[in-house]
Amino acid sequence: MKKAVLILVCGVIALLASAAPAADIAGQWRGQFDSQIGQQKYLFKFQVSEGKVTATATAEVERRAA
Repeated sequence: MKKAVLILVCGVIALLASAAPAADIAGQWRGQFDSQIGQQKYLFKFQVSEGKVTATATAEVERRAA
């Protein structure tokens, strides 16, 4: 599961960085959804400094017994 989350995070960062000027993507984006393993919550933070974009992402996955 960690590998899938990492791929998702990298894909979102690459898409946003290539699709918009750096000044337009600074800020936070939250997402959450239910999945087969429970509620998943994501927080993406984008910072812009001297034309360079840096990002962090956190994920919280609720594990439920099947």
